[in-house]
Amino acid sequence: GRFRKMASSRRRARNEAPAEDVDDLWKIASATKVEVESQRQAETYTLFVGQKQAGKSSLITAFHNPSKDDVPKPTVALEYLFARRSAGTNQPKDIAHIWELGGGARLASLVSVPITPQTISKAIITVVIDLSQPHNAVASLKLWFDLIRKRVDECLHLLRTSNGLNASEELMAAASSRYSQGAQSGKSHPDIDVVTPIYCPVIVVGNKLDSLKDNDPIERRVICQALRFMCHQVGASFLTCSTKDKTSQVNLRSMLSAHLFKTGGSSDKPKTKRDVNPDKPMVVSAGSDHFDDILKNLPKGSDRSDFIGPRGVSVGVSDTWNHVLAQYFGPPNLADEDTPLVDQDSEGFDSGPSSDHNGDYAEPSVDEAREQRE
Repeated sequence: GRFRKMASSRRRARNEAPAEDVDDLWKIASATKVEVESQRQAETYTLFVGQKQAGKSSLITAFHNPSKDDVPKPTVALEYLFARRSAGTNQPKDIAHIWELGGGARLASLVSVPITPQTISKAIITVVIDLSQPHNAVASLKLWFDLIRKRVDECLHLLRTSNGLNASEELMAAASSRYSQGAQSGKSHPDIDVVTPIYCPVIVVGNKLDSLKDNDPIERRVICQALRFMCHQVGASFLTCSTKDKTSQVNLRSMLSAHLFKTGGSSDKPKTKRDVNPDKPMVVSAGSDHFDDILKNLPKGSDRSDFIGPRGVSVGVSDTWNHVLAQYFGPPNLADEDTPLVDQDSEGFDSGPSSDHNGDYAEPSVDEAREQRE
């Protein structure tokens, strides 16, 4: 009887051992899967747009290669470069695809090259405003906001019609969530019902800040009020920058890194920063501003109701700001190259590179740059 009990115990041990092994294998497989997913290479797609000679190339160089002192050559059409950064030891390097649209708004249709339904979920658009032309600041920003919104909405429409409804809804939800940074704990942002966000992250850089150093403090405040208002209305981040100011350069690199490489915060919400003193380099993270704060100390002859009505932001508010700025800097007068070459409302944008052309772009320099990257 004792031998039968021992044999029975051995059989039970043999039967139980495989179950433990199987359990261990599942744990190993699950852990391996998590490790592989965490090591996947991330990619973002950033497009720099804005007025001609606003300093887009210089800002890209300040981010991509800050030790380089060469004066950038004028950008002819659409130029491409990329930046890499590793998230940690033994981690694959994330890639930031960086595009610059030169020549002002005359080639605005080329926005459709880097901003496509396939890239829109990882796209960031940076609009550069030339502060040495303060009379054109709001007019230029309104023009680019309209062009960007049109292209982003087209991409979302194409996603919805190609079974990408979830991706479209996620982008819309992310745009609204950016305003949570300016809300009190447990409450929604007080402006959430009157803003009209663009459904992808937008950064606005007021460049050549040093050109305003000799202006009256009231003039500096008014131009910053106008740009803050325009940015807050669409959920864009805003900062002022100068190649001669180290603090502003640090702010620029920090904000671009947060968006391009997801540093300084969670993958969806870069770290919030807010400094609204117009006499210093400003930085206002998307959604952290408030209309009540922006519209304090308005210039004489202006009233809050000129900008915010009972039903929300006043119709034609950009024209109102243009009128305010004209009192200090003169009326807007955009150069020919800073207006669209064609009527974008009637022509529309292309849907991006066609699969029939193996992903090639119309610009040989773009293809060459991508081949070098790959």
